[in-house]
Amino acid sequence: MIQKFSSFLLLLLLSIEGFAQINQTFLMLGGQELIGAQLDQSPEEIVVEITKKNGKIKIVLVDKSSVFSITQNGEETIWYNPDSSETGYSIKEMRLYLKGQQDGRVEHKITIPLITSFAVSGILAALAGNQELAIVILAPIPGALIGSLTKGNMPSNLKANGGEPMNQAAYISGYEKSARMKKILHCILGSVVGTAVGGVIGLTIAASDS
Repeated sequence: MIQKFSSFLLLLLLSIEGFAQINQTFLMLGGQELIGAQLDQSPEEIVVEITKKNGKIKIVLVDKSSVFSITQNGEETIWYNPDSSETGYSIKEMRLYLKGQQDGRVEHKITIPLITSFAVSGILAALAGNQELAIVILAPIPGALIGSLTKGNMPSNLKANGGEPMNQAAYISGYEKSARMKKILHCILGSVVGTAVGGVIGLTIAASDS
């Protein structure tokens, strides 16, 4: 009985280890990392099973052309083909570009653009609301535009992947692209919130004056 139980535990451990080994890390050309188990693939796509933090399973279709590399059991396989890339980056340069995108999403500060978009849309919404003008619904647009035009898409610290000097153009380009998108998204959010707050204030003032 003990021997059978030991054999069962051994098989269970081997099974768990086998499942763990099929987990792969997909490094995308946008700098994102996708961790999951590959279920199937076609000439154009890979079917990946992802387990969310809440334990739920999600099936994702990954475009092969958007994958830089796949890492399994510590071994990385490069899928990126410099010859077919429109960027013209080598593998080393593309790795720096991806590192720049990752740093831009995490490190770039958006305080000034966020405050600017909130303030501009808030003031316009308050003025329009005070006059009870329907144009108040358009207040998010100028706030988002002005906020996104604020300067500062460059990395604040001189650094790059693997100790490379900061003058790597690929890293800077990746950081700029990611930082600009982060700024635009937060400016849209700030302008919407600013419009809601300013609109309420303006309409409240208008109601109290009437």
